[in-house]
Amino acid sequence: RIWKNKKMPGRHGNYNRTVQNLKVVQKRPDDNVILISGAVPGAKGGYVVIRPAIKKDQPEQDLKAMAEAKAAAQEEEAAKAKAAAEEATAAEEAPAADDAPAAEAGEEKAED
Repeated sequence: RIWKNKKMPGRHGNYNRTVQNLKVVQKRPDDNVILISGAVPGAKGGYVVIRPAIKKDQPEQDLKAMAEAKAAAQEEEAAKAKAAAEEATAAEEAPAADDAPAAEAGEEKAED
């Protein structure tokens, strides 16, 4: 009987591993050797296939345009905040001006 989760040898080594972003340090055509820096998979003395990476093209980022858009958005927010503050101060001043004539009219009626 074999117990569950018993550590035993498996079939590792039957499958390919792909590692990206390895650096080619040096090429020696006379020795037929390529020196690579990084975590190269496999056992020592094993065969390694080296090929160019196939990656998706990432969209180009226009950093100046992004910075300008961010600055424009900040200016717009500042303008909105300023307009809101002006409306609030105008709203505070307007009722005080409206109350003054009513108070004067009330004083005149009281005098009659």
